[in-house]
Amino acid sequence: MISPTDQRSHHVWPARVLLLALVVAYVALPVSEALFIRASSANIPISDTWGYVPVLTTFARTGHVAWGHLFSFYGSGRPALERFGLLLSARYLTLDVQMFKMLSVAVSVLETACVIWAFRLALPRARAALVLLSAYPAAILVFGFNNWQNLLDEWNVMNLAAVALAFLAIILTVHLRSVGARSVYLLVALVLVCAFASFTGESGTLSWIACALLIWIPGARRTVIEKMAFSVTGAVFLLIYFAGTSAVGSGHPLHHVGTVLDFALICLGNGVVGAGVKELPLARAIGIAEVAVVVLLGVLVVSRRLWDDRAVLVATGLVAFGGMGALATGVSRLGFGINAAMSSRYIALAAPVAIGILLVLVRVLSLSRADEQESRPPFKKAGLWALPCLVAAAFCVSGIASDVRFARVATDKQAYYIKLREVACNPSAYSTLDLSKFDHSGGLRPRQKAQLLAQIADLRRAGLSVFSDDSCQSYARLPRRVG
Repeated sequence: MISPTDQRSHHVWPARVLLLALVVAYVALPVSEALFIRASSANIPISDTWGYVPVLTTFARTGHVAWGHLFSFYGSGRPALERFGLLLSARYLTLDVQMFKMLSVAVSVLETACVIWAFRLALPRARAALVLLSAYPAAILVFGFNNWQNLLDEWNVMNLAAVALAFLAIILTVHLRSVGARSVYLLVALVLVCAFASFTGESGTLSWIACALLIWIPGARRTVIEKMAFSVTGAVFLLIYFAGTSAVGSGHPLHHVGTVLDFALICLGNGVVGAGVKELPLARAIGIAEVAVVVLLGVLVVSRRLWDDRAVLVATGLVAFGGMGALATGVSRLGFGINAAMSSRYIALAAPVAIGILLVLVRVLSLSRADEQESRPPFKKAGLWALPCLVAAAFCVSGIASDVRFARVATDKQAYYIKLREVACNPSAYSTLDLSKFDHSGGLRPRQKAQLLAQIADLRRAGLSVFSDDSCQSYARLPRRVG
């Protein structure tokens, strides 16, 4: 005869083993990402970073930089945090670009922590193992190697930071809606996080809109004055942030709404599949399916009056942020062609929509089973695990297949970065064609070539990046090639 103590012990050990296995699986994600970055790149700036090299070398020597060099426009945003990080790296880490790229691991960990917190809201009565298992598909999306452009190109690291900070802002907003005392501190924290997200680039500014939407959804315990305070602060911030932008011309993508929407749908689908241009029709189909699922879940949430549920609110913020991000990307990047929607750099911005969908599905399942759980025998209680397990398995298979495919990028990118390092160490030995590798546009005009050579010389004199150690010694006596 088995005693009650033995029965409890019999059920506890499998749960503990599963929890331990999940912890190991979660730890493996940032470790594998860090190894991927380390194996796939080298300590040499690339493309957009070269334009900032004169500022970096000056700051490394003097420790001073003009505010305009931090907050000036670049593209459609003000990437002050990226510039600040590069300046600190130049001053104290000899511009170790490879170390700077490791920031992507840190912000991915932050986003994954937010994911786990959101699924804790969706499964408030569940064991920790079930919460971690349900959140693991989303963690795979966050850490996937199909994000390789955001991992290996230092100026794209802020794409990941924008999403992570926006996720944190959404969580703060949901907490702010329900908290009683000390709401002022949360409101100030929310404003600061949205401001920091904005200075990662233009995509981070969408956090203001997503959070304002959540604050005004019925059911919040905030006064109209508090809601207006955040909304007005956000509006003023965005007006100042985008001051000086040019007006929309007649040929702007905003005048091609249908094509912009198609671009956005492909972006949404690519946030899940993370594939290449050949899979563009599949990405479009998945994007359409995502929009359809969002509409159906929206009807379900309204019919069951779940709009004030905290997990549903987080999902709403994620879907709003990801959807606006896909549309904004379509507006800003349509000029590069529809194939640009399959770029790896946009996966992080579109993935929150898929995470939001999964979060609502898990929450609805949890609510539908909650009233029956106590009366169900143990083997039927496992039904609550079914959907998360199936989705987790599907995402894991897809994620592993994608990671295996994009792991091959590591070899190609490593060879590419080694070539850049070789050319930088001995630029006089290479032709204009070789120098064009420093810019993704595919070629350098004579003036651009002269600027690049001057920037390489600046790095050499300052002893930064590849010139901070003896990496260039093996390239010192390369034969001269005629360009």
